[in-house]
Amino acid sequence: MTLPKIYLPILLSLLLTSVPSSAQELFELEPGQSMLMHGKGPGQDATINPFEGQECYAIIENTGEFSFTIRVQFQGEITLTEIIEPGEEMQILFKANHELYLDGTAEATMGASVDYRPIEKESFPLVRSYLENMLGAQKDPAAPQLINYPTLAYSPETRWEFGVSSLYVYSAKRDLTNRLSEIKAFTFYTQENQYGFWLDHAVYTDKNKWFVYGRARYQSFPLLFYGIGPDSPSEFTALIDGNYTLLRERILREIQPSLYFGLELDYQRLANVNYLETTPDYVAPALGENGSTNLGIGLGLLYDNIHNAMNPREGFYSEWAFMNYNDAMGSDYNFTTYISDTRIYRPVKENTVFAAQVYGQFTAGDAPFNMLALMGGESLMRGYYLGRYRDKNLVAGQVEYRILPFSFSKRFGASLFLAAGQVYGTDHSFDWNGFLPTGGAGIRYLIFPDKDIYTRIDVSYTREGSGVYFFIGEAF
Repeated sequence: MTLPKIYLPILLSLLLTSVPSSAQELFELEPGQSMLMHGKGPGQDATINPFEGQECYAIIENTGEFSFTIRVQFQGEITLTEIIEPGEEMQILFKANHELYLDGTAEATMGASVDYRPIEKESFPLVRSYLENMLGAQKDPAAPQLINYPTLAYSPETRWEFGVSSLYVYSAKRDLTNRLSEIKAFTFYTQENQYGFWLDHAVYTDKNKWFVYGRARYQSFPLLFYGIGPDSPSEFTALIDGNYTLLRERILREIQPSLYFGLELDYQRLANVNYLETTPDYVAPALGENGSTNLGIGLGLLYDNIHNAMNPREGFYSEWAFMNYNDAMGSDYNFTTYISDTRIYRPVKENTVFAAQVYGQFTAGDAPFNMLALMGGESLMRGYYLGRYRDKNLVAGQVEYRILPFSFSKRFGASLFLAAGQVYGTDHSFDWNGFLPTGGAGIRYLIFPDKDIYTRIDVSYTREGSGVYFFIGEAF
């Protein structure tokens, strides 16, 4: 078989670099003899050092039955002495212009071998330092950790997504009994020509007395519109472009251990709306077709005794909230949204977790199409495009079995999950037979060992197709 010429220089360079730089040399030392290995020059040295004039490693092995001494000198002064026992091999840093001696003892003849090896220079020292900082163990586990990293994600909504993230995780006052707080900044661009900037945070104060939980987002995000209700067509009827702004904040105070109560604020604006594609059977949404601005204020009650929100292993989470939007506060529409989100996490055995979630979103009044309850996405009802089904109300639940990590691995794990959900509203009532199923599996990799945070790749299957999701942190 003839290789293409382009490969020949590569093969030659591999062959040349694989040739040993020096041959190992064997010696015998008579009783009490000292032998110069290298340092005086040609004709006096017992060995040839191919790295003369630069630092290298000297590898000395005791091949005999008695110990001897390694001695290194520079300009007549001894800089190193080491005793090497029978069968022992020792590697020392041998600097330029130094002299290397082997000193025998008076007992008997001794055997030795000497070799020299180069000091390999790192091709990408900054990259290695960065990866060690990001993936390695911290010297102080209680210290805050700031990590900047490129991201690559995939979901049905975006296809391939390229971005840059900054993640800051810490415990208040460096006290590991406080819950893990996280602040994340993220900017992205996708194959669907979507781009934006996100800033999310979940911050606990000392003793977990205050919990500030929110998100801010600005993005240009063309979205597929399938219509409203559970009977919406399987193919999208419009591709709607626009600029989307979101500010959602919860400021909650602990009133009982792990029980929080406080104010919630929600601002959402969809502007510069354009319809890039529509089908012949397209029916425009009755409310918000050309965009809208809505501001809501409400109250929230939250029970949360989970220590690590990015990887819950045991605990209970339940949030109940309502948000009122009306024109007196500057909203274009008048409506009220009620949310119920309950999750439970139970360890089954070592490194395994059973997780379950029941979620409901219910809307009263006249909500624009972009603020209806949306089914799908990377967290709940994986496998469905976010907004594939939308209506005033959504009921969904999911269970997941996680192995974090496998018993035979320190970093790799896996998960299995099942979910079901449905949307309904004014024109479509709740139907016990109307739940849509989805399920799948995923692999996990422990990316931040000190914080117990995994990255995940999930594959989910529905009646309409499948979805692949690649994110940091568990889905719920």
